[in-house]
Amino acid sequence: MRCNKHSFVLAIGLMLLSFGPRLHAQERHPYYGDPIQLNPEFTYQKVMHIDSDEKQSAQGGAAYGPWLFQFYNAMPRVSVVNLEQRRVVQEIPLEGKPTYHCNNANFGTERYEAEDAFPLLYVSMEHKQEHKCLVFRITGSAPGQWGMELVQTITYPATHEGPMFYPNAVIDGEGGYLWLTGYHLENWHASPVNRNLLWKFRLPSVKSGDVTLKATDALERYSFPSMTATQGALFRGGKLYQVFDIGPTTYLRVFDRNKIVTELRLHEAGLNTEPESLVYWNGDLYYVTVKRDVIRLSFPK
Repeated sequence: MRCNKHSFVLAIGLMLLSFGPRLHAQERHPYYGDPIQLNPEFTYQKVMHIDSDEKQSAQGGAAYGPWLFQFYNAMPRVSVVNLEQRRVVQEIPLEGKPTYHCNNANFGTERYEAEDAFPLLYVSMEHKQEHKCLVFRITGSAPGQWGMELVQTITYPATHEGPMFYPNAVIDGEGGYLWLTGYHLENWHASPVNRNLLWKFRLPSVKSGDVTLKATDALERYSFPSMTATQGALFRGGKLYQVFDIGPTTYLRVFDRNKIVTELRLHEAGLNTEPESLVYWNGDLYYVTVKRDVIRLSFPK
């Protein structure tokens, strides 16, 4: 979003506890709430650095199989990363502009044409002047040949309708839903009076053309204690995963409709750099920091 170990006792729900000395990256770090695997522990590892000469900061990204499409502020290009080989295989130039923040990106499940190699790619701008999600078709059949074609624009409800500020789309392709995350106040910092909002909409088909959502279209609405800086997010297994904050504190939260069911305080494991994109591949979560380091989060069984 915006540019900037320990003996633990597992808390019931999201109860806050104290922590001891720091652990090394490959040690197991307990976390709060419902376990993602059998044991409520995670490990992490920096697996690579995205080597690009792009001057803009890393922002949202989306993965389909081992292919990570990493966006940057102002959308000048996207770096295509092979997570298995841990290298950049292509950079696709884009017609961006300063107001394209690209705060989150997700692949859906719908394809523009049945033979396309990738499903549609949704990129959320999170800017007051760009209250929308751009939907791209990935053209071409192999690395070095891929391109991106804008095929749809989904405009979010007007701010005053909620209100909802700093909205971002999170795509549940399997369920056929678009979730908006944002803030009750025009302030992306945590405060006792601010709230994180989560609204559920039906995901428009690309065949519908450009679409404008209205607040009254929301199927469900939820509100949570606010966290600073909504960052990358994904929807998996009926739950929404999202990273937060700009450092030195950093978090990952898991939402199940109206509940926060899991929380990882990444900074307490030594992960203090602002997280940006969040993706899933090969059984693990990965996030990219604003400095383009790719961090793997693993959840031992």
